[in-house]
This record gives sequence, structure tokens and C-alpha cells, in this order.
Amino acid sequence: MEGVNGEGPKRKPRAGGRKPGCAGCGTDRCGMSKADRMWIRAMEFGARMGCHQMASRSFFIRGYQFPVCARCAGVLIGQIVATIQLCVGVRLPMKLITPMIGIMGVDWGLQYLKIKESTNVRRLLTGIPCGIGLTFLYAFLLRGIIHGLGKAFASLLDGFGRSRG
Repeated sequence: MEGVNGEGPKRKPRAGGRKPGCAGCGTDRCGMSKADRMWIRAMEFGARMGCHQMASRSFFIRGYQFPVCARCAGVLIGQIVATIQLCVGVRLPMKLITPMIGIMGVDWGLQYLKIKESTNVRRLLTGIPCGIGLTFLYAFLLRGIIHGLGKAFASLLDGFGRSRG
């Protein structure tokens, strides 16, 4: 885009009139508040996590859009809760993990098929059990992989010991 008075090309300002690159400057030269710079960094982090960050599907706090949508926020809350549960020794059976993950899929599917529009509160509330279920599923799979590798390693060592004897 051409600048005013033939000054050469100008970049299009970001939403809110912010200058490109001022999120990481760390100074007040660009006129942005510290809160604005923190919000931009949080939004960039949310985007790197893979969230679509649609404003209509996100919560707002003091005028700032939450860095992830309501569904992703629920999943993150669930993952934090599940991590704490795993640290204190809680274990969930697979027959409970599967529906915990599936409930979010049902909500998403109903919305995708245009049967019932979801709400941000519903997205958050179905995301939480999904996050818990996913974290326990990951832990279950990781334990299985470690157990399998341990058995394979023990078998390898056992075979190695027999061939020397």
C-alpha cells in the first residue's frame, strides 16, 4: 500500500491501529500500554497452540479477548486439573476416559451439522472433561509405551546374558 505524499510503501496497521512489531519492543516508544503488549503476546501464544481465536467464540476480560477460544480454554483447564490429579495418584478407567473426550465431540458435531448452535459456556463446559480425558489418555498411552519398552529392554538384556553363558 502506497504511503501519503509518495513516501513509499507503508504496512497496513494491525487491529486497533497498532504498529507492526511493537508487541515485542519492550518500551513505551510505540505508545502501547504494558497490558496491550502482554495481550498481544498471549494472543500470539494462543495462535501457536492452534486455536482459531474467533472473537465470537471467545471470552473477554476487561475488554481483552481471551487468548484461546472457549473450547480450548476448557480443554486447557481440564488438562491442568488432570495433571494435578495424576500427580496425586488419581487414575481413571478407559471406560470413563472415552465419554469424557466424546462429550466435546458431540457438542462440536451438533454445531457442525447445524442441529444446535453451541454457546461459549457449553464449549467451555464440554472442553473441561475432554481436557481431563485427553490427559489421562496420554498418560495411559505413555505408561503403555514405557512398559512395552521396559519389557523389550529386559528381554534384550535377558537374551544378551544367555548368549554369553
